[in-house]
Amino acid sequence: MHTLLGILATIVTISFLFSQLANANFNGLNPFLWHRRRKWRKALEPNPIYTLDQPMDVTALFMLAIAKADGEISSQKKQALLSLFENEFDLSRKEATVLLASSSYLLGNGQEFRKNPKKVLSKSRFTEEQIESAQSILEKVTQIEGKASQEQTKLIEAFWMAFSVSQWQIKSAQNATDAPVA
Repeated sequence: MHTLLGILATIVTISFLFSQLANANFNGLNPFLWHRRRKWRKALEPNPIYTLDQPMDVTALFMLAIAKADGEISSQKKQALLSLFENEFDLSRKEATVLLASSSYLLGNGQEFRKNPKKVLSKSRFTEEQIESAQSILEKVTQIEGKASQEQTKLIEAFWMAFSVSQWQIKSAQNATDAPVA
């Protein structure tokens, strides 16, 4: 009798384990499913640098990208960036440090930023004064260690071109609405 109870208990245990395995989700181990999910996630969750909408955040990101254009930044460049953040954005030392750290985190190695700097500016709304101010600040960043490099010049031109096209579109739209109706 005790042998029969042991066999019965073993059968019940094995059937219970099989039912639990059937309910288990092993899709995480499937490389094709993982690749498909990753592809969708990348499409639905854009890089955070493309979602910045505050002009100060975008300008700070451009400042850091320009400073890092030729490689990692030195302590001299870092101190100059912090003082620019403090003076131009009217931030405290702590706030400037946080802005530099968050910009550095968002920028990462800078490859994504360098691929499409115009897309970084797509959600931000700059006024004309902010555009001019940002342009002068970016010029100051290039002058930290002397003359601007070719990579730094390309980033500044990308910043400027993004707004010159936008300004042209605005002016043409205004001219179209100002035209007399026949």
